[in-house]
Amino acid sequence: MAKLVIIGLGILILAGGAAGVYFYLDHAPERANLPTETLILEVNGMSCGGCAMHIQESLVEAEGVVEAKVSFESQQAVITYAPAKVTPRELVTAVEKAGYHANVATAAAP
Repeated sequence: MAKLVIIGLGILILAGGAAGVYFYLDHAPERANLPTETLILEVNGMSCGGCAMHIQESLVEAEGVVEAKVSFESQQAVITYAPAKVTPRELVTAVEKAGYHANVATAAAP
């Protein structure tokens, strides 16, 4: 299985096989001392793995998001975020701006 790694401007993209595509935007330096929480969104309107990737890109670009994992299979987004920088409502809005619908499923401290 071939993998492609591109590093630039704080973005790391890995692509390959069944593992799919993962996006990582390095916000770590500005959030090193901020507490984080985990939020699960129920996402509606995805029809393929490409939809999940599109939503994931939108989420990781949002200020305050440390990590986002979006699953087409479960129709969910699991987001680790800094509540001092972004609210759950703003995360739902990021999904909606990507063209999908989302509702908060659960919110829990890490």
